Amino acid sequence: MNDMNIIEVKNLKKYFPVGKKQLHAVDGASFTVAQGTTLGVVGESGCGKTTLGRVLLGLIPATSGDVLFEGQNVTTCSPKQLRELRSKLQIVFQDPFSSLNPHNTIAQSIEEPILLNTKLNNQERIDRVVEIMEMVGLPLEYFNSYPFELDPGRLQRVGIARAISVNPKLIVCDEPVSALDVSIQAQILNLLMDLQEKMGLTYIFITHDLSVVHHLSDTIMVMYLGECVEMGDREQIFTNPLHPYTKSLLSAIPIPSYKERERKVELIKGEITSAVDPQEGCRFYSRCPHATEACKAKVSLRDVGGNHRVACVMY
Repeated sequence: MNDMNIIEVKNLKKYFPVGKKQLHAVDGASFTVAQGTTLGVVGESGCGKTTLGRVLLGLIPATSGDVLFEGQNVTTCSPKQLRELRSKLQIVFQDPFSSLNPHNTIAQSIEEPILLNTKLNNQERIDRVVEIMEMVGLPLEYFNSYPFELDPGRLQRVGIARAISVNPKLIVCDEPVSALDVSIQAQILNLLMDLQEKMGLTYIFITHDLSVVHHLSDTIMVMYLGECVEMGDREQIFTNPLHPYTKSLLSAIPIPSYKERERKVELIKGEITSAVDPQEGCRFYSRCPHATEACKAKVSLRDVGGNHRVACVMY
């Protein structure tokens, strides 16, 4: 494992039983994330993004493969070892309200991970809560408030506060702004970037919104039905997308410009292949405008130069 990489994933798979068959939620993911950077994971709903994030954190077990966090394999950790890793690996959920105990005050919600993962006394924990609230821009007037008294934007700040309260090294952000108004989204994204700079955080940012990924990510991974179909640096993906699925996603991003009237959106047609016991070959085959018989054979990610990889027979 490269010293610069905080996490390394090797052929990670997560299958769920569906009757006598298997749903391939994550199927053979392999990638690394450098310390202090952001990996954006994008794709349609149901492509396996959220499942991937939970397996990386050890919240659900992997079917096979390895997740090496600072050299320690998360997939083979005992429950005790996972508890010890919790302070280093955190998550920010999509819906902040459902992730908070409605009976706890905001201060109690932020204090909970501190209580579980540190040996600070009562006054030190209170001081830490105040410090964290100031870091995430939460007015102290909400110290004794309850979740139902806060708007979604401030609730998401509470979720972020909980995640950073124990000084983690890696945070999985699972659609953290998708339920927020656009103006609030920008505030939360800027907060995440500020915290990353101040604390040296590493993010795995899961979203279906490519414009958000472009704002925040260093590297982008595009998923389709459990598989990574393309991965590269942010500018590589946005200026030189190679996989037909990536091209279709990018063409659908709305850009406020007069010239946009002339832009052609590549609509994705055809039937979606089932992720339950999928056949060999490219899973985008049934919807791809460039599909050939060669696409029915198994296609792995191929290096096309400059850390840019794509799973397509055209390259």
